[in-house]
Amino acid sequence: METTKRPNAFVLFKQYLLNKSFIWGSIVPLFMYLIIGKILSGLLPAFICMAYSLIYVTIQLINTRKIDFFGAVSLVILLITLPAIILGTR
Repeated sequence: METTKRPNAFVLFKQYLLNKSFIWGSIVPLFMYLIIGKILSGLLPAFICMAYSLIYVTIQLINTRKIDFFGAVSLVILLITLPAIILGTR
C-alpha cells in the first residue's frame, strides 16, 4: 500500500506566494502606490502604478507568451479604484 505524502505548508507558501510573479505583479505596485500616495496626491500615484502594471504585463506577455495573473489583477484593481479616486477628489 502506497502512502501519499502531504506537502509541507512552508513549501506550498514558498511555491505559490513567494514567487516572482506575485512579488513583481502585486506587491511592488501596492507599495509603489502607498509610497507615492504619501508624497503626491490625486490621480498621479494611480497612473504611475497603472503604467508600471501595464509595462510589467506587456513584458511578461512578450517573454512567456502568457498574461501574468497577478499583474493583470493589479491593473484591473487600479482601473476599478480610478473612478473612486476621481469622485473623491471632487
